[in-house]
Amino acid sequence: MERGGIKEESTSNVDTTIEIEVPYGPLVTSMRERLQSLTPNSSEYCIYRVPNNIRGTNEAAFAPIRVSIGPFHYGKGVLKAMEENKWRYLQNFLERTQKKLEEFVEVIKEKEESIRLCYAEKIKLDSGKFVEMILVDAAFIIEFLLNFVVPNRRDENDILFQNNIIFSDISRDLWLLENQIPFFILGDIFSMTVLQGASSSSQYEILSFLDLTSQYYIGMHLGLNAKKTIPSGAMHFTDFLRSCIIPSEEPQPRNRVGRIEFTRSATLLQKAGVKFKKPGVMKNLLDIKFSDGVLEIPHLMLTDETASLLRNVVAFEQCHALPLYMSDYITLLDGLIDTTKDVDLFIRGKIIENWLGDSKGVADLFNKLGRNIIVSDTESYFARVYEDLNDYFHSPWHHWKAILKQEYFKNPWAGISVIAAVILLILTFIQTGCSNNSIL
Repeated sequence: MERGGIKEESTSNVDTTIEIEVPYGPLVTSMRERLQSLTPNSSEYCIYRVPNNIRGTNEAAFAPIRVSIGPFHYGKGVLKAMEENKWRYLQNFLERTQKKLEEFVEVIKEKEESIRLCYAEKIKLDSGKFVEMILVDAAFIIEFLLNFVVPNRRDENDILFQNNIIFSDISRDLWLLENQIPFFILGDIFSMTVLQGASSSSQYEILSFLDLTSQYYIGMHLGLNAKKTIPSGAMHFTDFLRSCIIPSEEPQPRNRVGRIEFTRSATLLQKAGVKFKKPGVMKNLLDIKFSDGVLEIPHLMLTDETASLLRNVVAFEQCHALPLYMSDYITLLDGLIDTTKDVDLFIRGKIIENWLGDSKGVADLFNKLGRNIIVSDTESYFARVYEDLNDYFHSPWHHWKAILKQEYFKNPWAGISVIAAVILLILTFIQTGCSNNSIL
């Protein structure tokens, strides 16, 4: 349009949009990205970091000292020395199975997401490193267990079996809660293999990974009175060993409902007349019974290894919302053991076989094991034991009877003196009665 020789441009098509700055835009964008990256909670969680309140009682009991398995301790400096041995075991594994590396990588790759979901925190390793780690660790575990169960297949120069300290350290590291890979992938990989050089009738040629694990731990002699039957459905080594220890029978029904009154120390119970004994036959570790004033507690061999195992099994129960069998067991033992006198009482009764050193070490172990673990104050596998023990303890008659036995009948002459005094007292009453009758 022209006006007075001056050309005017129309402004009707000019973009008049004004960009309005959104308050806190970068922060909102960052938070939205974080929300979108969250992984959903999984019902498959079974491998956990030990909670700090439990770890603090003995941090060394939960950390591997020789070999890392799985992602939580992957690449840590103190554990790198074992990596070459793990790769050597992978090489032996491939030579024995006569399968291509690609076959195992493919199996793990297909189940990578399922494996990751077993860990109760997001694993930041990329896919390649994660699959590599799982394969190396799986091959190492399988070969290590086979070398123990079938000794004639070991390399005579294998330092892992030549050095008892290294072997013991690895065996301990394998049951740590934070040092696990899922059993299902170990089973899948093992099922693809055949023991070369074994005859067709060999029992080892047809082993499942669960059978192999069972034979390995039976050979380890952990001193925990494990079940003879193989537990099925284990999620990893920590869970497998817990399944071997926990009872297969239901607890005794309670006489009353309400809060549980926990027990006194063994020495206090003894003063009330309670006796402690080891069952005549081998029983499950948790098969603790109280009857007729006698508390039967199955034998427990306490070593550094069994102490570590108990700690990790309890940590697993606390994390995984399982029935608290081992937590209840530790709570009961913690109540019974306060001082070295309680420990000495159990050692004399051959209930505890102490390989930890002095009795103070055992008392400290149970006192620390019992800290910061959560158990129900209305439900326990040993609720009936608590009830019967406390009923016995609160009975005045049992206290008096115990005092008579412990103070006055502890040697024959003291007993004779008490009997003589009682007879003399009775005769005195009779004589007094006769005198009164004669007067009348």
